[in-house]
Amino acid sequence: MIKKIVIVLALILTINVFSENIITIPEIDVLLDYYNVTLQKGDSRQIVMTDRTNGVYLGKTYSSRNGDYKINDSNAYTDYSAYSNGKLLDIQVAPTATLQPYGLTYNFPDNIKTTFMLLQNENGVLISVSGDVMSEYSLIPSIINARKSEMISAEIIKNDNLALFTSTDEKNKMKYCAVLYDTAQYTPLISSSDENAPAEGLVKTGIYAGKYTSKGEVKLIILFSDNKENLLAQAKLYKGKYAELASRTKKFFYEMLSNCYVQTENQLFNKALGWSIISANTMINTKYSGMGIYAGFPWFQQNWGRDTFISLPGTSIVTGRFNEAKSILKTFSDYQHKEADKKMYGRIPNRVMDKSIIYNTTDGTPWMIREAYEYLQYTNDTEYAKAMFDVAKLAIEGAEKYFVDEYGMLTHADADTWMDAKIAGTQPWSPRGNRAVEIQALWFNQLYASAKLAQITGHNDLATEWFEKAEKVKTVFLEKFWNKKGSMLFDRITKEGKADKRIRPNQFMAITVPFSRFIPDENGALILKNAIPKLQLEYGVLSLDENDPYFHPFHENGMYNKDAAYHNGTIWGWNAGLSVNAMTEYSYQDFAFDFTLNLADQILNQGCIGSMSENMDAIPGKNGKVKLTGTYSQAWSVAEFARVFYQNYAGIKPELLENRITVKPKFPVKMGKTSVVQKAGNGFIYFVHTNGTYSIQTKELGTKQITFIFTDDSGNEYSSQFDAESDSVYTLKTVNSQYFCNDKELTVTKTKSSYKDLIGELKFAKMKKTSYPVLKKKDFLKEIILKGKYKL
Repeated sequence: MIKKIVIVLALILTINVFSENIITIPEIDVLLDYYNVTLQKGDSRQIVMTDRTNGVYLGKTYSSRNGDYKINDSNAYTDYSAYSNGKLLDIQVAPTATLQPYGLTYNFPDNIKTTFMLLQNENGVLISVSGDVMSEYSLIPSIINARKSEMISAEIIKNDNLALFTSTDEKNKMKYCAVLYDTAQYTPLISSSDENAPAEGLVKTGIYAGKYTSKGEVKLIILFSDNKENLLAQAKLYKGKYAELASRTKKFFYEMLSNCYVQTENQLFNKALGWSIISANTMINTKYSGMGIYAGFPWFQQNWGRDTFISLPGTSIVTGRFNEAKSILKTFSDYQHKEADKKMYGRIPNRVMDKSIIYNTTDGTPWMIREAYEYLQYTNDTEYAKAMFDVAKLAIEGAEKYFVDEYGMLTHADADTWMDAKIAGTQPWSPRGNRAVEIQALWFNQLYASAKLAQITGHNDLATEWFEKAEKVKTVFLEKFWNKKGSMLFDRITKEGKADKRIRPNQFMAITVPFSRFIPDENGALILKNAIPKLQLEYGVLSLDENDPYFHPFHENGMYNKDAAYHNGTIWGWNAGLSVNAMTEYSYQDFAFDFTLNLADQILNQGCIGSMSENMDAIPGKNGKVKLTGTYSQAWSVAEFARVFYQNYAGIKPELLENRITVKPKFPVKMGKTSVVQKAGNGFIYFVHTNGTYSIQTKELGTKQITFIFTDDSGNEYSSQFDAESDSVYTLKTVNSQYFCNDKELTVTKTKSSYKDLIGELKFAKMKKTSYPVLKKKDFLKEIILKGKYKL
């Protein structure tokens, strides 16, 4: 029962203390340089850059061949060779290299630097070489839009300082390459056997787009197209504009980072958070019809519905990139299945490609409806709510026609959840039909969010109906899914009504996914108490309890197919968001942040620079380091790392549909003083925390109600409300169990009791076993499944 504590008799706080901005965002060079990652000679690490249209550059630092830039899956550019006074500037022996948010620079003596960057929101490459010494510098770009150098012809358009290279290779779409060389001198060079080829630095089988030489510096703009006229028009527009294009590229990344600026006293976390945002945004693309989010690199360069909408909040919503979020919602809503006589009716696609759109997922649609409503809360885009209501209505109609059972729960096939791996595309490695735990949480939330959409758009009868159905799901869920013996949730209920007792992280979603409380707080506390010690390692979240007979300690092992381990023990980066979210919800933010710092180290110091892998082995390697597996840069992994900071550690949740901003901070001690910028609607929220004192300032948002939730040292939560005007500063603090705003006492209401006595001290799980059934017999799990002996 809610207990109201009246501190003073007050209605609405109306304190207007106007001041300067409480947060000063650094200037462009200072902010971008802060996120630079310095590498030492020989430090070969994977890197990913994209142009956010249909071009992707995948490469490695300190590699003789840096990487490949492909446009619409067609080879375009690979590398460059740089020279000073005819001597090769060998990147493999450069003393240091610097990965910037916008490019990659190799640093040589005499301040000689070579830099590579991609243009943003269009196809194109910028490369340069310069130094303090007025040497004669040269650049030789390597292109790959033909298989043989004989398939390339060169044409010089001197008035435009333009070299045009045409490919006759019928297997490559990027037929035309234009190099804008400004004041440099062009020397014909296509093959390493050409008479103008330097003595070193060129691969014999390489193809080259000329040699460009000048005193002091050389700067090249390289463009590609499948249409000659379009390319020449673009080249004419960009003539002499290297500096402008480089500045535009830097500004793009500055705006990305400044619109969601964060500064804490933990430098490791600061840089990891910035890079998680950058890496998540490399996944944005317009490769197919409309805008989407790639699932991961290198081999998931498609737009997957489930991955997209799990990634969307961390990629585009908390970062304030609302136009992109809206475009992505539109892309998938346009593909919603609209044939009522087909079983996929009402679903959004599982995967979108040029010639392949498939709908074989249950959770993609509720994830999309969730993010549609969240987008509206952050933007107050009520006009777009009408379009989203139509999508939500169709989605419910389809689900109820084909998949909702007599209890109101959402049913599905064994492999139609995120744990979808199959044996040779047939039988599931991790069967989870026909009612998985997180599917019911998502379905409840779909009904709830759809009812909210119905309210906004004036469909009050439907709103009432959907709210009632959501409540039915909520009631039935606990009856069916609560494991009284284990004091946690079952992972699924089978078609026959049997409970699957496997301990997986899916149950965390009953706490984290719904916008409205789905399970009682005490049940959520018991989930943490009993599941965290079994699943939460210091470096990742297990997809299956180690004590399960089907547990696989390694993702790839000669004793089984890697898909057998995929969801049966292998760690998934995106699940970190679920556990951190759940732990902060119960005020275990200090414990959660120790885990977050381990992830921060992974982002900056392991694997692909600035990103997180899809998976990792449950057991570290012999050197004690985690072994990263799967894709080396995965959208939902980095997106969830970013999301939980803004929504769970900082606890900022704009609710502009109600003209409200809710703030429930759970800052860990190791974060220290923290400054946060959160975009909302057409304005911003500035939020600063220092030693238990909080300051809030809104910009260009008009008057908003602030619901601020204090958490005391024991973990009890108290809610207060006051009206905040734009530009005014509101400082909140607790003194002797009294709550103040600008030194005036607040009325607060206790909204949640502490469960720390019930949960107790949380500790990381430890891998304790040395022997596992799956390592004793080859294809152990496969044989069980194929013989129909899979046990619950």
